[in-house]
Amino acid sequence: MNQITQLKSYSIRVHKIKDTIQILAFLIILWLLLWLPSVEVHAFSAITRGGYVACTKKEWLEDMFRFSAAKDIYSLQSYLDSRKCIILKEGLLVTVKEFPDLNNIVGFTYRREVIMWANIKALDYRD
Repeated sequence: MNQITQLKSYSIRVHKIKDTIQILAFLIILWLLLWLPSVEVHAFSAITRGGYVACTKKEWLEDMFRFSAAKDIYSLQSYLDSRKCIILKEGLLVTVKEFPDLNNIVGFTYRREVIMWANIKALDYRD
């Protein structure tokens, strides 16, 4: 009887240890999943070229392209005055968030703030 009691006690302890390991593994994985997305990687960083237009919405940048093609200076200026779009300064370090699409529009952030959209030529990808 004594050996059976010891085996049951040992079995209970083994199950408790297994449960503890599973809980710890789950918590570690959860912590990693929460921590990893906040790490900023400069693998896709670029530097702005001055004089190009960047907008806070992709659609507004496409509007600016249409205004430019139509030589509609009033509409171009109204987007700039309303701060929907800006003229980029040269030499700002930005992080590319969305790679260029078929229209050569790239999404980027400056200082991890608002995402901006610009023509691919507005960014210099040299190291």
